[in-house]
Amino acid sequence: MTAHEHPALTIRGVSKTFSGNTVLSDCTIEVNSGEIHGLLGQNGSGKSTLVKILSGFQAPDAGGELLLSNVPVPFPVSPSVVKEHGLAFVHQDLALVDELSILDNLFVGHYEAKFGRPIPRRRLLAKARAALAEFGMDVDPERSVSGLTSGDKACLAIVRAFLDVEGHETPTLVLDEPTARLDRAEVSRLFDAMSAAAGRGAGILFISHRLEEILTITDRVTVLRGGIVTGRAATEDCDEGSLIELILGERLASVYPPSDVEPGSTVLSVVGLRGKSVRGLDLQVRAGEIVGLTGLPGSGAESVPYLLMGEEKGSAITAELDGTRFDISTSSVKKRIELGMALVPGDRAQQGAALGLTVSENVSLLHLRDFSRFKFISPRKQARSVAQLLEKYDVRPRRPGAVMNVLSGGNQQKAVMAKWLAGNPTMVILHEPTQGVDVGARRLIFSIIADLSRSGAAVLLVTVEHEDLARLAHRVLVLRDGRVGAEISGPDLSKERITEESLISVRATATDPATV
Repeated sequence: MTAHEHPALTIRGVSKTFSGNTVLSDCTIEVNSGEIHGLLGQNGSGKSTLVKILSGFQAPDAGGELLLSNVPVPFPVSPSVVKEHGLAFVHQDLALVDELSILDNLFVGHYEAKFGRPIPRRRLLAKARAALAEFGMDVDPERSVSGLTSGDKACLAIVRAFLDVEGHETPTLVLDEPTARLDRAEVSRLFDAMSAAAGRGAGILFISHRLEEILTITDRVTVLRGGIVTGRAATEDCDEGSLIELILGERLASVYPPSDVEPGSTVLSVVGLRGKSVRGLDLQVRAGEIVGLTGLPGSGAESVPYLLMGEEKGSAITAELDGTRFDISTSSVKKRIELGMALVPGDRAQQGAALGLTVSENVSLLHLRDFSRFKFISPRKQARSVAQLLEKYDVRPRRPGAVMNVLSGGNQQKAVMAKWLAGNPTMVILHEPTQGVDVGARRLIFSIIADLSRSGAAVLLVTVEHEDLARLAHRVLVLRDGRVGAEISGPDLSKERITEESLISVRATATDPATV
């Protein structure tokens, strides 16, 4: 990929201060036409603040410049002005309206109805189908967005961004963690579209915590640390180790802790687990054991955590936790928590945290009895316990009274883990625990998982991150069509083998109990 000679996006000397706290300082970045430029940094490094400034949701401090295709755009900007200059965004929350159709989400704000003439819906439908097809999305544009998978929703947001800048000679796309909800095939389609757009002269600012993606698709990278640009480099001159050093400011041998635990007796035993997409799964996890669970979307792997926890309807022939039997179909979530089960869910914003409550309220939510006497909560006991948990799990800033939604994604995740692990559960289920977090937070989360194993807890790690499974798990189960298609352990346990087994197609037979 060879960048064109002129810049598509130029940011010079941009700073932002909140209540005396500088979160972005003298930031300068240039993205050339035809270039895919990676922006890296830990959660809280200033990336999200920069995106909000560029999109007009926040105003920078005095000073600083923004140029789009060498045309100065004065701060503070508005969303409509930057769009007129060819700048479009895909934000982490996707900004889709589930109740509307795909067509309406693609063209909302762009419908042009002339007096006496209806909106040219047939032409827009054809245009929508063509745009969706470029991303391999064979869906009806008139169907509701609410019925799409998470991956399809992310792709839809990206298609909309491409349409928003259509017709501009030198458009710029800002993609903020667009791959967090995509599987490998969808990521590949996205990268093809990004390369095609760059080939037509678009500049792309690509924000991702996945270093493998950065090394695969970008031409250059800029690194933010503590709100300051601390590094710039051509991607071809980098490897994962050098990027980690730029992000953290220190050399790191590995983000993965050593594993030397010999599993003990069985903690969780489930026979014949069934649910909407799970078709007779047998699962045993022993004390100190980290069992990995993965599979392609629709394989059933993503449903297992919620069936086990009772958040999805399901059944099983038998289910036993720490020697106590419970009924998968009728036992409450509260009962499973009391038995020692904990679930850190994959969607922290919707399932893991109450973003409108304080950090203290979130972290202590499951353990209010520990601070109560005669039905009254002791603020002193609660504050002391929360302070210890924020310290232990390195939640920053250490402000228990801060509203949860002001924390970065990585710190929200650490707070969610603190909430669930404070009760010392014996069976811990983790669903995509590192989704959308930086390399520093990943290292801490992996350390927490290793500590759980060393303490004797049983751990079920459900993720599509095959490298994580290969480095952390004692054994890995690969689901296909709701059943275990492969079990990998010992010297065979590698990222490549997990990926290979995940991609093997399902071969149903006439003797399949689910088909007769």
